[in-house]
Amino acid sequence: MDWRMKPAGDYICGTIPPMKTATVREFKMNASRYLGGEEDVVVTRRGRPVAVVTPVPSGSVRSLLLEIRGILKSAGISKRDALKALEGARREVYGSHRP
Repeated sequence: MDWRMKPAGDYICGTIPPMKTATVREFKMNASRYLGGEEDVVVTRRGRPVAVVTPVPSGSVRSLLLEIRGILKSAGISKRDALKALEGARREVYGSHRP
């Protein structure tokens, strides 16, 4: 399957709509412009996709934290136990060192 980007307006493999694209060099030189947008950006090297930068919806972190707080509170989990569980998850993801 050929994953090279097709001209603007075409679809990749005919299944997904076109996305904003930038070469690695363009992305590095104009990162703040691309990161400030509200759509995905496909970063390419020699015409082939190497990354997709997806924006985080505004308020999503806050919404997630409030939802977690509500779940923990309704389950009767103490702050101490919640922090202990989060620390265990952090260690599982990152190892014993702090990121």
